[in-house]
Order: sequence, then C-alpha cells, then structure tokens
Amino acid sequence: MDEQQVEDVDVTAEVTMAEPEKSLKKLAYWNAEAKQVKDHAAREREKIATWETDSLSDITSRQAYHQSVLRAYLQSTRKKSVKLINGAIKSRAGKDKVVFVESDGVTVDKKRTLFMDWARTSRPDLVETVTTEKTDANDVMRAAKENGEVFPGIDIVQGDTSYSYETT
Repeated sequence: MDEQQVEDVDVTAEVTMAEPEKSLKKLAYWNAEAKQVKDHAAREREKIATWETDSLSDITSRQAYHQSVLRAYLQSTRKKSVKLINGAIKSRAGKDKVVFVESDGVTVDKKRTLFMDWARTSRPDLVETVTTEKTDANDVMRAAKENGEVFPGIDIVQGDTSYSYETT
C-alpha cells in the first residue's frame, strides 16, 4: 500500500498542490471501490432474500399440509390432545371476545360506539365513567351470556381454536 497511514501524515509540513490532487484522485478511486463493494453486497442480499423466500415458501406449504393432517386426526379423536410416539397434538379453544361495531358493521374503538350510546341509558351498570366513559368488555360478555341479552352495537365473536405441535 503506497498511501500513508492517517497517523503518519504530518499536518504541519508544507504540501504542494500535487499531493492534495493525488489524494483527491485516490479518494475518488476508494469511494468507487467502496460503492462497488456495497452494490455487490446489495445484489447478493437480494439474491439471498429471494432464495430464502422461495425456499421457505415450499417448506411453509409442506408444514401447513402436515399441520392440517394433525388437526384432522385430533378432531377425529374428539379429544383436546393426543400424545403420539413422535410428539403431541394439542388444541385450545379460542376465547370469546366482545367486538364493538357500528350500525354499518364496522369495528370501532370501544369508547365511541353505538353500544356506549345505548348503555348510558339502558345499562349504566356496564358503563364506568372516569374522566371519559368506558365499558369493560368482560362485563358486557358476562351480561350477554347470563341473560342471553343482545346489545346494539355489539357482536360476540367466537375465538379461533389454536393448535400447538411438539416434536421429539
């Protein structure tokens, strides 16, 4: 390497115009080299990302197939879990939840709903006023299940069953 190390440069020495010109040319060269390395790395990262996506796509579809086989088997047994030689299959029922909706069926923030307007007058026990009004979704769920009551602006959505797989 013919360039001096940064520590070796004497900043107090008199420098002719030729030295900075030479350094500008060398700096341009090294900037181009750095750009070339970065561009090459970016192309390789793109290839790696494409390869990863393609490879995982096939793997993911195969996993999904085998998971569907396991779900079907577990459902056919009418059990919540089954232990097998190579692992276990388990299911857990999803938790029901309250979803606040407007008359057009759009899901909304629970503080500004058709339900809150109705509950303020018809079921104030379901509304807690602090500095703003709010309702506890658990209280609404309990009231709906206990009395079979249907509240305007509320849909009770059954939670999705989740499955887990353990391999040995």
